Amino acid sequence: MLKVYYTDIDPLRKAGTFSKKLALVNEMRSDKILAYQNTDDQCRGLAAGLLLRLALEKEGIDYEKAEFAKEAYGKPYILDSPLCFNLAHAGRYAVCAVSNYKVGVDIESMKRFDGNEERMQKLSQRILTTEEKARWEIDESGSHMVRIWSRKESYAKMTGKGLMCDFSEINTISGTYYHERFMNEYYMAVCTNVPTDEIEWIGSHEELYPLQLN
Repeated sequence: MLKVYYTDIDPLRKAGTFSKKLALVNEMRSDKILAYQNTDDQCRGLAAGLLLRLALEKEGIDYEKAEFAKEAYGKPYILDSPLCFNLAHAGRYAVCAVSNYKVGVDIESMKRFDGNEERMQKLSQRILTTEEKARWEIDESGSHMVRIWSRKESYAKMTGKGLMCDFSEINTISGTYYHERFMNEYYMAVCTNVPTDEIEWIGSHEELYPLQLN
């Protein structure tokens, strides 16, 4: 089982909505959200937390009673539960993936490297495997680099090591299991440690923000 919930953060910018929704996430997450200095970062963090609550409840897990802990590199998990989850956010979207297997998710703007050709080329020299370099020489576009980066990051998050991973050793072409989705100039990559065709992409705006959308 693999389910990917996603939502637009815009409704959280409306007056009064943020504070009401903040009360729905646990203290550890709310403290992390409020530590952000930027309002958009706070909205993205809250949206991800709300998606997690929704996803757990859909799987029969009481969010209020769930106990969370962290792995060695800081990846959170649920104590005494086989369900795995991972969160991501970028721009106007937040994402939560839940699975019976280890899972990592990343989302990026397809315009991330627009106007940053030099940075993109330097990144390609630093993170690409031999097999990826061969494909990169055919298509050195910003959208191609976004897909490569996002896949590598979803793999790194799946392992729990995050940016501690050596991205040049992550092969996004073979030996790993990815799912991808393009949405309104954004790209989502999901990585699991086992193959699975049972994936659901679930837009959750109506369930998170019913008052704003009715």
